[in-house]
Amino acid sequence: MSLLYPAGERFGDANLDPVGAGKLYVYDNGTPDQASIWSDPELTVAITQPAVLDSGGLLQTNVYVTDGTRYTVKLDDSDDAEVFTRDNTWGWEDSLFYSVANYGAVGDGSTDDTTAIQAAIDAIGTAGGGDLHFDSSVYLISSTLIIDWDNVRLVGAGSGAAFRNTKALQRSGAATTIKWNSAITGDVMIRFTSNAADDGTGYVKGGGGMKGFFIDGAETATYGLEIITWWGGQFDDIFVEAVTDRMYNLDCLANDVVAGTNTIQHNSFTNILGRVKNLTGNTAHGLVMGGPATASGNTSFNHFSNVHIETEDGDAIVFANTDNNLFYNLRGKAAGSGNALVFHADDTGPDNSTRDTHARFNRIFGAELDAPVVAKATVAGSNHSFANEIYGLSASNNAPKVTIETGAKVFIIRNGGADNTYANAGTTLFGRQRRGVEASISSNQSITQNSTTEIVWNVEDRDDDGAFDGDDPDFVIPDGVYAAEFHAGIEWGADATGYRWLQIEQNNATIQGAPKDTVAGISGVTLCHSVSTGEITVAPGDTMRVRVRHSSSGSINAVTGKFTFFKARWL
Repeated sequence: MSLLYPAGERFGDANLDPVGAGKLYVYDNGTPDQASIWSDPELTVAITQPAVLDSGGLLQTNVYVTDGTRYTVKLDDSDDAEVFTRDNTWGWEDSLFYSVANYGAVGDGSTDDTTAIQAAIDAIGTAGGGDLHFDSSVYLISSTLIIDWDNVRLVGAGSGAAFRNTKALQRSGAATTIKWNSAITGDVMIRFTSNAADDGTGYVKGGGGMKGFFIDGAETATYGLEIITWWGGQFDDIFVEAVTDRMYNLDCLANDVVAGTNTIQHNSFTNILGRVKNLTGNTAHGLVMGGPATASGNTSFNHFSNVHIETEDGDAIVFANTDNNLFYNLRGKAAGSGNALVFHADDTGPDNSTRDTHARFNRIFGAELDAPVVAKATVAGSNHSFANEIYGLSASNNAPKVTIETGAKVFIIRNGGADNTYANAGTTLFGRQRRGVEASISSNQSITQNSTTEIVWNVEDRDDDGAFDGDDPDFVIPDGVYAAEFHAGIEWGADATGYRWLQIEQNNATIQGAPKDTVAGISGVTLCHSVSTGEITVAPGDTMRVRVRHSSSGSINAVTGKFTFFKARWL
């Protein structure tokens, strides 16, 4: 059998307007003889011609024909006027269009449809790929659905992609639901993989994907959707809820495939949502991206758009063994003790017992994160997380606490608010150029003749980064800063003739290439002078100070002064 047209196929006229109540005829090719057509793939239920369209121009039943035969298809409108005639029309041989209903899936929410759906997946895979369609129904499964064929796409009628107040409302809003049988001990619900056995054979697979599903873990399934060593898939309009471990898991096979790379790359994810709601103590993570240490693959060069994940005590967005993934419009929230986003180091990820991985070079444009954000440093491995970037970090309700562990590097540009909106105990946070720290002296400071003296700053005018402690000559470079510019200015009291100089120093040493401002021959006037370093390389823990000296007789006062640490660059 071949499927000539699927139920729901829309027919239009030359202006693409639907042919309501149109009449579809199928003839032996080039003849006036009507061909035999059927509504079922077993070719047992014959259709009496014409097949009549509904008022919207939609075919109301599948139309099957025999394989390997060409047909003439004729469409008339409701008044029997011809709309078109097409010769040499083939059936969709080997069924590039499939419906799970044709393989026995019931979709009543109580019948176990696992075997029927898997049979449909394997049939379309054997035929070379295509779309497997699901009705607006609830399909119950009790074991993992495995897609290990190229170009197989699961197509539902919609996830109901909106966050609703209760699980019941959320489930009722979905058009097509795949639901886990809560009586079965948890497992992965749906898995795309290049090698189901993970035995080091085969080649990397790809294409296909998934669109239009609500995936309900029923509070017992471990993972919702898992994608392992896959290229070029398209995943759109998917909502995962009520799982116990991970909503989405992007990973690689433990054993390299024979042909091709072991990575998960060049996939597109659009309108991806997930939530565990009102499940206090639930530790499920949201979107976890990684790859095993024992094989060559990782999660890289994938594109994500409109991702919204909400967890309880798990982390919403997890970057483990990842690089060069691109996100647009990311929202993450953890209602309990979880983090909104974590960039992991070699040995800190959710699979750290078996992984040697770290996040690097990932970029996010537009992030609303209403829970902590963490860039991890390695404990005993080789690599910290580094060179990850967030452009436009904001919060709708609560400002996220950002932690950048010593050695980790992340570039963050925030949206709006005061500079210290996300301040965290002296940790450097933001990657834009900004002033950061400014201090001054509040009273005269006596400087002895020919004595190089550190200026003690005792007024904190501004300190967004915890770099300054009052009554201290030093500014201390916070974690994450790799370059900065400094400016210092001093006003001297009037005194006799003599030179005076002012210099900024790094770690008690002259800054290579930085100027020392020297003024000579001053007599009986008040002198103001200043010096700037230009942008210089710094490291966390470096100390910056201002030293002055003069040759006038006796002591003179530094009357006022400013020391500014600004235009910092952060990783």
